Amino acid sequence: MRAPCPATEACVARRRPTYSIAKVMDLDGKEVSFERLLLPFGRGDEVEQIVGSYKAISIEGGFKITNLMGPRADSLPVRTLNAVIDLELAHRPPGVRASDDIIEAD
Repeated sequence: MRAPCPATEACVARRRPTYSIAKVMDLDGKEVSFERLLLPFGRGDEVEQIVGSYKAISIEGGFKITNLMGPRADSLPVRTLNAVIDLELAHRPPGVRASDDIIEAD
């Protein structure tokens, strides 16, 4: 049985999105960054579902994705970043909420 993923545990415990990056080696020894964004959904204080986006990227160009993060992968992932996305951590003037932000796209 695999150990629980810290990003998944934080997503459920804090009921907030999490973003993580892990470095692994492909079958040819190329370094690959495996990025994961987890979005929790539910009602009230309970997470009922998590939607995840997963992306593998290598600055060395093409790589073999076969068994990259599988249970029998050749190398263990090394976590380089674990972040909880929480707008309430940003400092705002009193009375200004994150939901009051205006975002414009050109």
